[in-house]
Amino acid sequence: MDIVVEDLASELARRAASAAAEAELAVERAELTIAAGRIVRSDYGMVTRCAWCDRLLLAGRWLPADDAPLFSRWDYSDRITHGICRDCVDGLEHKGESRRRVQAASADG
Repeated sequence: MDIVVEDLASELARRAASAAAEAELAVERAELTIAAGRIVRSDYGMVTRCAWCDRLLLAGRWLPADDAPLFSRWDYSDRITHGICRDCVDGLEHKGESRRRVQAASADG
């Protein structure tokens, strides 16, 4: 009898974790849709694109352009502002590239 109760409890825990993960994914998709909608509807909305990897910043997350909501995949080339995502910053710092540029700039100035 204890085995059945343990199996039931573990199955309920697995289903609860799965439902929580699905809910979290739905919230993330909704946030992306809202953020993209605000940019599309705005006359002055700008899209930040990483100058190194071309990912877009939407709803506080960097994502490939193909992951942006379908309705927002318009020609936004005139509404781009460039930035750099955390992954690219980390990669540059790991290679020492960011330090070299800062050192070179300070040597020039």
